[in-house]
Order: sequence, then structure tokens, then C-alpha cells
Amino acid sequence: MKAKIEIDCTPEELRRFLGLPDTTALQRSLEEGMTRAMGDLMKDPAAYQDLVRQWQAEALGATRQFQEMMGRFAGAFSAPGSGREGGDG
Repeated sequence: MKAKIEIDCTPEELRRFLGLPDTTALQRSLEEGMTRAMGDLMKDPAAYQDLVRQWQAEALGATRQFQEMMGRFAGAFSAPGSGREGGDG
């Protein structure tokens, strides 16, 4: 048996229905703070370059971790005796 329920509402209506808090003011405050901080950062090219280098290093690290995880995952499902890494023999 299949049942399909379609609900047509706005995100605000769904948030209220689920009893979730209204975080609009918090989001606006964070956005304004980030905009100010990035504006100040753009005035100092050296600080901006340091930030970009930090983001690049973190992104590369996350990519490397993801690749290692996928390699372990693939190795766990390789056929035994196939000669691939992770096989039982």
C-alpha cells in the first residue's frame, strides 16, 4: 500500500507547525557581522591572503580525508582473493 501526502506551505508556516524557533534575527546578526568582518579583511591584503591560505589548507585536508574514507569503504567491499587492497586473501 502506498500513501502520498502533499503539504503546500511556506518555510515559515512549516517552522511554526513543527515548533521550531525563529532564528531570523540571529541569522541576520551573523550575516551582518560576517559582512563587516570580510569588509575589514579586504582592506588588509596580507590578512586576506592568510585567510585564503587557511581555507585552502582546510579544504585540501577535508578532500584528502574523504578520499581516504572512500578508499577504506571500497576496500571493505572488494571481493576476497581479487588482489585488491582490503581483500581477505
